[in-house]
Amino acid sequence: MKVFFSGGENPYDHLALEECLLEEYSGGDSLLLLYKNRASVVVGSFQNTHREVLQTFLEQKGIALARRISGGGAVYHDGGNLCWSLIGPLAEASTLELKNHLAPLAQALNSMGIPAAANGRNDLTLFGKKISGSAARILRDKLLFHGTLLYSADLSALRGALCTEPWVASAKGSPSVKSPVVNIRDAMGLSEDIDGFAREFAVALAGDAYEPFEPSPAVLAAAERLCAQKYQSREWIYGRNPPCEMALPVYARGKRLVLSLCLEHERVTSASFDAPDFGGAEEALLGLFFDRAAVFEALGRRGIVLETEEE
Repeated sequence: MKVFFSGGENPYDHLALEECLLEEYSGGDSLLLLYKNRASVVVGSFQNTHREVLQTFLEQKGIALARRISGGGAVYHDGGNLCWSLIGPLAEASTLELKNHLAPLAQALNSMGIPAAANGRNDLTLFGKKISGSAARILRDKLLFHGTLLYSADLSALRGALCTEPWVASAKGSPSVKSPVVNIRDAMGLSEDIDGFAREFAVALAGDAYEPFEPSPAVLAAAERLCAQKYQSREWIYGRNPPCEMALPVYARGKRLVLSLCLEHERVTSASFDAPDFGGAEEALLGLFFDRAAVFEALGRRGIVLETEEE
């Protein structure tokens, strides 16, 4: 097994690197990529960000939001979370059983004295609480299988970030499954830092097949381009959101109102106030790429100055 420890803590860089390695890696054995990200939430390819994350909390705490190419649920990353990615040949996609790919990770942790176990949702648990979620993406005859290991993450930030926006009336997309979580270091009473844990985990997983690996300059350059063009773009992060309906509570002209919005791929397809004397202004929102500030600005140009309930 080839092993690469990636430096840096940019979630967009790492997501791009994963995709480029999936495209370009052609080794006969598996490649293990290990990395850490700065505080961020990464949603699955088919998820709606409004249902999965509390955007105001992310903005207050400086937490990044990203979208990956695999399915599955939303996950919180920070410097206490070890991200792992396994890339390798896939014999038969139609018979893919992720539990078979998850078992070696559990066994590696077990060999380190950590009694982790796989559950029926392709998670790893420790003493009944989740320590790792996983997801997969197939490209032709190759598999990207990746996930997380909660080692010493900020669990209060995790819980604060992974919440539905309060003004979401309904949202399509694959919902996350909430589970109790625990940090490995806390549960096991360990003192080792996450970098030492990562090295030990890599050795335990790769065993005698351990072989250091470095991506080629061409792959790194391609990942840099892909990061800028795709993973950092609003169209990828938000524009892939499934349809969503919102009911924004606002104040305007001394009245408490609800502004109802329908979004398709994050663009406003219909808008209406629950007060007849505000009719007509909603057309200013049609086609707008949604964020609250943009909505308020567009209506302000029509003479309707909105304030949120918090203000």
